[in-house]
Amino acid sequence: MSDAPPIEPGDWISVGTVDCLVIELHADDSKSVDADVICNPGRPAVYGVSWSGEQWTFAHPMHGDYAEHHPAADPYVQRFRAGRLDKRH
Repeated sequence: MSDAPPIEPGDWISVGTVDCLVIELHADDSKSVDADVICNPGRPAVYGVSWSGEQWTFAHPMHGDYAEHHPAADPYVQRFRAGRLDKRH
């Protein structure tokens, strides 16, 4: 992972104005993203995010997978649909 702030699966982060739930970290640098997140409450989808040095950004904003097609998302979808309780990040 880059010089990003510490995050763990289950943490909420903001990517621009979008609330996202972290589902998987990529610390081994084998991917071009730092983490995968769930966003889009209407139909939860998984997107890769990277730390720009100042903020979280979507790695490929138009390239995501629906959460039902991403096994790592299963334990987090219900929590994501319940919504973010803290609005600090």
